[in-house]
Amino acid sequence: MEGLSGLTGHQVVGVLRERYADEARVHAALLEAVWETVRSAEPDSTDRMSDPDEWSSAEVRAALGLTRRAADRLASDAHSVMHRLPELHDAMAAGDLDAARARLIGDWTLELSAEHAHQVCAEVLPQCQLSEQTQLTTGQLAEEIKTKAIALDPEWARRRYERSLQDRRVTASRTPDGTASLSGRNLPLDRVAISVNRLDSLAKTAKRAGDPRPIDHLRADLFLAMTDGTYLGLNEDQILAALLASRPGAQPTAGPAPAPPPASSPP
Repeated sequence: MEGLSGLTGHQVVGVLRERYADEARVHAALLEAVWETVRSAEPDSTDRMSDPDEWSSAEVRAALGLTRRAADRLASDAHSVMHRLPELHDAMAAGDLDAARARLIGDWTLELSAEHAHQVCAEVLPQCQLSEQTQLTTGQLAEEIKTKAIALDPEWARRRYERSLQDRRVTASRTPDGTASLSGRNLPLDRVAISVNRLDSLAKTAKRAGDPRPIDHLRADLFLAMTDGTYLGLNEDQILAALLASRPGAQPTAGPAPAPPPASSPP
């Protein structure tokens, strides 16, 4: 980087912005290549499918050594900018739109009609140009699209929510340090709020009872024990007793936590 060390701070910022624009151009070319790959009908033919099938991203996955989800995501991005909203590709190829904002526009207009999606693009693209000092951040851009989409189509938000629910799932992954992450994705907002509030309430009750562990640790321990079956069949008082018994320095109990009281028989 010796060539940049002699530039002023203002000049270096100019170089930075130009390199970022170059990256947008390169990503536009990548998505074009991905699009042609997923549309290829046969390896030795120039024939193209009008639309990729469900297996098309497998070729991208094999060529680039990606996971299935990463290959599907790249193919989805290519579909957005090459087929559904080609104005996004034009802006990227000109160095005016970066990959993050292009993906966001593609995702947030997915449930709009073609006419409305193009209209939203026409209105927000001038606010995304990398050459502009006042370009929208991704958070601001999402809010702008949301406002415009609801104005154009009041049912858009409901359709978007329902589509997201169709992709609900639980994911788990191992971290480089040997721990793991477990999360639920695209779940109903109201039920997640209830779940989080319950974990929070139990953790705070344990803290008030003298548990020295950080509140985040208590929430995490409760979350894991309530999903792996450790607390199966226990009521909240018994869960708290078991949690407190697991705190550092706690005296071991004589036996397992008592079973919940039997349900009363109907008269």
